[in-house]
Amino acid sequence: MLSTKIQLIETALASIATVGPGFIDQVNDFPAVALLRPSVERANIGDRVTIDSFTFIVRGYTLTDEDSIGASEALARSIEQCIQSLNSPLIYEARVLSVETDEGLLSPYGMCDIACEVDWINE
Repeated sequence: MLSTKIQLIETALASIATVGPGFIDQVNDFPAVALLRPSVERANIGDRVTIDSFTFIVRGYTLTDEDSIGASEALARSIEQCIQSLNSPLIYEARVLSVETDEGLLSPYGMCDIACEVDWINE
């Protein structure tokens, strides 16, 4: 069940970047994204219905000779829009918890971390 949820998110992210590993030395195509540190919490809401809260980080990488800060911020905005527009009959809510960038420290690479949470209803 969790693998189906991860696949749904990775498919949505594939529309804006290459989905791959979470370490920059393993990335070949830019921009790239990876899902990191997924965890699931389950809450019972009554009548045998539960909500699974899937919390994870989307790490994004860019490579540019010009403005690595701007490129990583643009990728972070795209990821944020992608997560907030996730659409599935069982998604209760999808939200971005925080957005961080490397502030140019990895130039010419850019990196962003977007903490997200997606809630699914299980009946």
